[in-house]
Amino acid sequence: MKMKLTTLITAIFLSITATGGWTATDNGDGTVTAEGLIWLKDATCIGLMTHAEATSAVKRLKSGDCGLKDGSRAGDWRLPEEYDLRFRMGDTQAFKVNCGFYWTSSPSIYGNAHMIVGMCYGGAKPGVDTARLNVWAIRNK
Repeated sequence: MKMKLTTLITAIFLSITATGGWTATDNGDGTVTAEGLIWLKDATCIGLMTHAEATSAVKRLKSGDCGLKDGSRAGDWRLPEEYDLRFRMGDTQAFKVNCGFYWTSSPSIYGNAHMIVGMCYGGAKPGVDTARLNVWAIRNK
């Protein structure tokens, strides 16, 4: 049974890898494409902010900011959801990333909090909206 499960997991991994899943492509314009999303390559550029500041900052992000040469306009970018950042945990080679927690757009079940994800430490937890944490921006293709 254990051998069959290991074989199945290996087959799924190879299938996903062969079809282009779980890959990050540097676009050469300050962005990286991964999992069907466009990510800001320099996840340290925006800095430490409260959740409200982070939400506003990513909405203002545009080509010419943070090394972007992608033609994006203000309003194109957003905070990632918890799921998006969890996908990036441990797979940040194509990016410039701080060790620490990053804001998500995913609300917590607790009031005045959103989920945060640790890039080097792993895991997700609620973060009080007034905390000053790292900000990473993504946009749709």
